[in-house]
Amino acid sequence: MKTIPVASRSFLTGTGIADAVMRYRLQLAFAETMDVANIPFLSSDGSINRAQICIGCRTDKFVT
Repeated sequence: MKTIPVASRSFLTGTGIADAVMRYRLQLAFAETMDVANIPFLSSDGSINRAQICIGCRTDKFVT
């Protein structure tokens, strides 16, 4: 399990998912573009939810 930091929040998700999102974030930043990633995450109550996060160039915001 790894944490993906986004704006003022962070999301606990699987290691493979977190690594892939971080690699994609870096590629988007180099390309000076952005995208929205839909990721599963583990809530503090133990339930699994989904979040949409903006990643890439000049953005690091939580969408939904």
